[in-house]
Amino acid sequence: MSTLTRLLPLLLLLIALAIFAFIAYAIYTIANDVKTQTEKKMEKKHVVVTKDGMRVGVKEVGREGYVDRTQSVLVKAWNLSSWTRGVWRQEGEKGDGAAKGQSGQRGTSAANAKKVK
Repeated sequence: MSTLTRLLPLLLLLIALAIFAFIAYAIYTIANDVKTQTEKKMEKKHVVVTKDGMRVGVKEVGREGYVDRTQSVLVKAWNLSSWTRGVWRQEGEKGDGAAKGQSGQRGTSAANAKKVK
């Protein structure tokens, strides 16, 4: 029994090292799998990471396409702004507001009529 008691700490140490090695190997394989999957996804988006740095592929956009997109964004912003809605509504309801000298007024004729009464 004395040899068994002498070898027991050694066996426990070897078992603990084996468990630690297994966990480290599992972490290593998972990290490599994540790395390869990430590289594949980044390559689809034209981003390549090398030892020298990161290289980004830029999709060529023609001048006409760029101008069309920019103009579209500006038109949407103009249409969604709150102050332009009143201006367009007044001109549409009253006809030519600039000729009557009322283009700068806010409010409608119904609101002005209530004030008079």
